[in-house]
Amino acid sequence: MVRKSTISLLLIFLFFTFFSTVSINAQTKIKKGKPVTSIPASGIAKTAPVGRPLRKSDPVNDLISALENDNVKVRIEVVKSLAELKDDRALKALLKAFKDANNEVRGNVVNVIANMGDIRAIEPLLEAITDENFKIRTSAVFALANMYDDRAVEPLINALKDNNVEVRESAARVLGNLNDNRVVSSLIEALSDPNSNIRRNAALSLGRMRDSRGVEPLIKLLKDTNAEVRMKAASSLGFINDNRAFKALAEALNDSVDNVRLHAVSALGQLQDPRGTKYLKTIIVDEDDEIRLSAISALANIGGKSAVEDLIGILSDTDPKIRIQTINALANIRDERAIEPIIELLKDKNMLVVENAVLALGAMRRGQSVDALIKLFKTRYDKIRFAIVVALGEIADIRGADVLITALSNKNESIREEALYSLDEIFPDNDLASDPQKWKDWWIESKNEVVSD
Repeated sequence: MVRKSTISLLLIFLFFTFFSTVSINAQTKIKKGKPVTSIPASGIAKTAPVGRPLRKSDPVNDLISALENDNVKVRIEVVKSLAELKDDRALKALLKAFKDANNEVRGNVVNVIANMGDIRAIEPLLEAITDENFKIRTSAVFALANMYDDRAVEPLINALKDNNVEVRESAARVLGNLNDNRVVSSLIEALSDPNSNIRRNAALSLGRMRDSRGVEPLIKLLKDTNAEVRMKAASSLGFINDNRAFKALAEALNDSVDNVRLHAVSALGQLQDPRGTKYLKTIIVDEDDEIRLSAISALANIGGKSAVEDLIGILSDTDPKIRIQTINALANIRDERAIEPIIELLKDKNMLVVENAVLALGAMRRGQSVDALIKLFKTRYDKIRFAIVVALGEIADIRGADVLITALSNKNESIREEALYSLDEIFPDNDLASDPQKWKDWWIESKNEVVSD
């Protein structure tokens, strides 16, 4: 069935066709037995013998026929309309339209065919990648990359040698998506392209491929004159995750451009090399907040216990984002020294900080935080109460059972449900399933005995 948008475009096409190709003599005489030309209210000329009903048209065939229209705008609209149809005839017609004499029409065909993703489009696209028009070649590059067909690999590699910068830039950008080892050496070669956008895209593609052959060339690229190229080089070295890049990334922390430093910090976190702690703990007091946040996360990834005291030191930072990031980093490192400082943050004025502190204490699973969590359950904030119920389940300390039994009567359904899960964590051998009343009755009968044990 043809969609409304397609029918509308068909009417537009017919309107254009009528006014661009048909000349009507309004005084046409009606002769018996001869064809009659009539102009209905829609403005579309129709011809039929007298006494014979008009043949019902097929919108798909009408659109296909319109690909021969002299008006370029009509052909473009028809191409877009055909792409919307779930009809094999439409695809075959579009494949033929690759031969259209107009660059804009061919470009639109390439774009819509790419979105359709039909494997039959491969051969025409392989021709389009060598089209005389660079915009069509560029569109073909993206289209072929989306097809993930082995036949497209070599033509896409060759596109890195195209005489047009935009084509080379596009090829460098998409080759990393192919995950084909044949493209690595060509991407490494593209790191030396005179155009910085191409070097940047090649660096990005090498990072996506995570091929260790890209490490040394990317290390060299950290000295590129273009800051965006250096930034992508640092980012890709983090993705490849090879410790050969450690020294160069540590040096990049002193780059004159903050964005380069930011990506170097993140990359060091991805390497998870313990040597990175020494450098990163000096960055958590950087003037740039985004770099500070990234450094805190990087330390969490490394699990650097030698940075715990430094992280505890910034739990009192005036920026709640810094406090939250630091709480989560310490929770990830799970060093007991951080328990009491995080408990102190349960008094923080910022409720997001409190919520993250509660969840962090749960993740660290230390019994010394249970009493503080129980006390905090009197809060009027449901999000905090929910977090406490989750945390008590993770700690699985019997002292939390009273609060969890109470939570079974909470007006908030999420809190009631989570309380059941947490009680199951504390009493895994209990077969009371998900019946809150059974839990309450059991606790009244068994509390003294359970607590004394």
